[in-house]
Amino acid sequence: MKPTSANNSPANSGVVPFSAGVSEAVSGDVSLYIHVPFCRSRCIYCGFYSNELTSGGAQLDTYRNALLEQVKTYVSHISGEIPTVYFGGGTPSLLGGSLVEVLDEIRMQGTVSADAEITVEANPESLTAESLAAWIKAGVSRVSLGVQAFDDEVLTMLARAHDVKTAHAALKLLRESGIDFSLDLIAGIPGVTDAQWTSWLEQAVASGACHVSIYALTVEEHTPLEVLIRHQAIAPTDEDRAADQLEIADLFLRENGIDRYEISNYARPGKRSRHNCRYWQGGQYLGLGPGAASMIEGDDKLRHRFVLYDEIIDYVENPCRREPIEDEILSQKEALLEDIMLGMRLMQGVREEAVIAAGITPVMEGCRDIGLVYFDTDTKRYRLTERGWLLGNEVFEAIWCSQDDC
Repeated sequence: MKPTSANNSPANSGVVPFSAGVSEAVSGDVSLYIHVPFCRSRCIYCGFYSNELTSGGAQLDTYRNALLEQVKTYVSHISGEIPTVYFGGGTPSLLGGSLVEVLDEIRMQGTVSADAEITVEANPESLTAESLAAWIKAGVSRVSLGVQAFDDEVLTMLARAHDVKTAHAALKLLRESGIDFSLDLIAGIPGVTDAQWTSWLEQAVASGACHVSIYALTVEEHTPLEVLIRHQAIAPTDEDRAADQLEIADLFLRENGIDRYEISNYARPGKRSRHNCRYWQGGQYLGLGPGAASMIEGDDKLRHRFVLYDEIIDYVENPCRREPIEDEILSQKEALLEDIMLGMRLMQGVREEAVIAAGITPVMEGCRDIGLVYFDTDTKRYRLTERGWLLGNEVFEAIWCSQDDC
């Protein structure tokens, strides 16, 4: 990717520089990602940008006010519709009813589609009936609940802030509200047997969730998990056990009408995450809040990826900054390779003509030769095999590294 200089941004022209080379009005539909970087406590495996909540309501009020200012500055420059809004984190449910104020401001500054998918990530311990009712009234259509495990000892080991009883209470609240909801589970946690894992899947299906995300536990650098494993305080992750549990989940969920549509995501018919699908299918998105990335098509018809803030202190002091701290432009070849790489995450795979246009037919054939990819002669699409679902990173790396400068 080719970095551009933020100093090229028209900082004093009255134009909001989403990125160098992007004019005042961003054409086309643009999804919004709103980052809420606060948690009650930090999970030992988490590598996302987030801070422990130390001063409660005052801290959240300050952050909400900064979000409102940033929405006013940037969302009004989207000329198309906003098809999806996603409040992620961190723990967006900590905002409670204040989240509605941000959503109302988004509607005032931009055109939110009449059928927009609006998602809020929530943790069980911070989901309340009052907040949920306010969100639904404001148009929130989906809640993604971070359950991760249905075992109190495991939740304590992961430093989650809830227990199993709280998780089931939150799931009951969501089910009775009638809103669509998703839940997350983590496979491959040290010490968790396949029998335990199967019981978690049974509870997930029984909860009434229309969408389930299954992630293998990964050890991110500089996380408490990485330190604990390095000092032998926790057993290292077992990739074979994780692979077995991913296969168990795939079979169990499909048998219960929740089908895989992406490497880590399963949904009942018509209940896929539209917001995440926009990422995987090359849609434009604007990220608000520290650590949130954006991808916008510039005046040059190239994709511009940028980050406006990386620290919350800078963000609350100046939420309307005009110069990105990171700014990259994808060449047409890079954009095409990215589309193929992300498209291979989806069950539908990628079209043969896209592979030919990118000049990577030999790469895909090489992946086919080692059993990671197959070519569907009926639909003329390349797709991952069952083995490819488990070793997808090898395919994605091969696609991206087909470039000379990889």
